[in-house]
Amino acid sequence: MVCGHRGKGLQVHHIKPFHLYPELELDPNNLITLCEIRGRTHHLLIGHLDDWESYNIRVRADTKRYAHQNAITIKANPTWQKEVVQRPMP
Repeated sequence: MVCGHRGKGLQVHHIKPFHLYPELELDPNNLITLCEIRGRTHHLLIGHLDDWESYNIRVRADTKRYAHQNAITIKANPTWQKEVVQRPMP
């Protein structure tokens, strides 16, 4: 959804984590496809705000905000940096 990548390296991401919202685990409205390929890692950066234990409640908006950007560009963005500081943690 961020970079338009197709093929290997795509992962399904739960917008609301299934360990907190088990009833949404298979809900198509709670799923988004994000890549996890070298140089992009959008699943980690956009879906989890650079921490696998966190999640991004604004992931759909962020897929548009960071469309076609690589990991270096995303990490340098002040808006993304602010989101990282405010990310939900378990």
